[in-house]
Amino acid sequence: MTIKNAFKDLIEGPGPNNEVVKAVAAIAEGLVHVAADAQKFLEKPLGGDKALIPKARDDLLNGLGVGGTGRKAIENPTQPWKWF
Repeated sequence: MTIKNAFKDLIEGPGPNNEVVKAVAAIAEGLVHVAADAQKFLEKPLGGDKALIPKARDDLLNGLGVGGTGRKAIENPTQPWKWF
């Protein structure tokens, strides 16, 4: 944003090339990407099925013979609707 364009927008009113509108649009676009990444993180907070921590967790649960709702709660602690 240049000072000259900002003053022009203040004096003449916003137009299609308004610097403030462009900045807000850029922020909104960035938030869309952040929201998509946040959704992926909530679905798979530890990186996916083949990642080190989920693999070790599954091996441990298998070794201990843990199954059913308890296992599902451990595997998906942020998604209780998947426990049953």
